[in-house]
Amino acid sequence: MHEFFNQSDQTLEVRDPSGVVRGIIYQNQPFRSDGHTPQEVALDFLTTQAAKFRLPEGSLVRLNEPPNNQLSDASVEFRLSEEKTVMDLTTLGYVGFAQKVGGGH
Repeated sequence: MHEFFNQSDQTLEVRDPSGVVRGIIYQNQPFRSDGHTPQEVALDFLTTQAAKFRLPEGSLVRLNEPPNNQLSDASVEFRLSEEKTVMDLTTLGYVGFAQKVGGGH
């Protein structure tokens, strides 16, 4: 992992060896959202940053639903896997699911 400072939005991006953004640190000001719950803020953040994280279209449709075996039509989707609150800080964890493509014999 390496860090890259993005001048255009004043963020520090943590990237994996292939250049995919795995984390964003806001240097001068925090991410602002009109969301009223941690889940709404997470959806707002991930929607606005989807291109940076290279999230496939439709992958956030069921973001705040629990994991299960029924996937939407999206090839990849993310679901809420855990929520932890300590004092006034809430951390959300998400898990990704992928559709099985193909079906060789």
